[in-house]
Amino acid sequence: MPRPLLELLYGCRAYGGYVEHDDGQIKGLYYAPFADYVRAEHGLHADVHPHLAAADLPGLLADGHLVIASVHKEIRRPEVPAPGRGGHLVLLTGHDHGLLHLHNPSGHTP
Repeated sequence: MPRPLLELLYGCRAYGGYVEHDDGQIKGLYYAPFADYVRAEHGLHADVHPHLAAADLPGLLADGHLVIASVHKEIRRPEVPAPGRGGHLVLLTGHDHGLLHLHNPSGHTP
C-alpha cells in the first residue's frame, strides 16, 4: 500500500537519512541511513556502494537491481556537459546497447 510522502520523509529522517538544519532546511538523502531505514521499516534490501564504477552498472541492472545514482543536476540537459559531480539523485532502471535507462523525478523532459 502506498505511503504518504511526509510519512516516508519523517521515517527516513528518524534514521538520519535526512537532516534538518537550524534554518529549517532539510538536507539529504544520506545513503547509509536511508538503506538502514528501508531495511528496517520496509523490508527492502539495500546496499551502499560509495565508489561504484560505471562499468559495474549494467551487471547490477541485468541482475535485477535498481540503482540510485548521485549525478550532477545538469543530467537534465544532456547536451550540456556536467560541470561537476553529485548532489542530484536518479533511479537507474535498466540498460540496453550501452545506454543506461533512468528515471529522473525532477527532470523536465522525457
